Amino acid sequence: MHGDIMKKVIKVKYRNIFKYEDHQEVIKFDEKGYLEESGNHKIISFMTDKLIRIEIKANEIILYNGNSILRLISGSDVLNQYQTDYGEISLRTRLIYYEIGNTIKIKYELYDGLNLISQVYMMLSYMILEN
Repeated sequence: MHGDIMKKVIKVKYRNIFKYEDHQEVIKFDEKGYLEESGNHKIISFMTDKLIRIEIKANEIILYNGNSILRLISGSDVLNQYQTDYGEISLRTRLIYYEIGNTIKIKYELYDGLNLISQVYMMLSYMILEN
């Protein structure tokens, strides 16, 4: 990020729902984290057992979960080399919908080749604690 970077301490409320064919998984975090903003570039990060980081640009969202990275690009399928505890796998992401404000809503799909693995609904809201 270039220019004036404002780094603020925030309270993060993070919800992730993974919908699979026959079940769903919900991941929830309520953590203290950081917001960095510069123009239309926003980064939200917080620690769980690993660093979670959401980077939002004009038409691209990058999700970091420890060493694992998923790129979502508006209007494109993206092939990702995703790092798991069992090694690297190829996953294709398709960004279905996103809304960026004080609440960030993202819906995307994960594919292994042509097979839909999961639909993911992510909601993240934050409150600035201090400057």
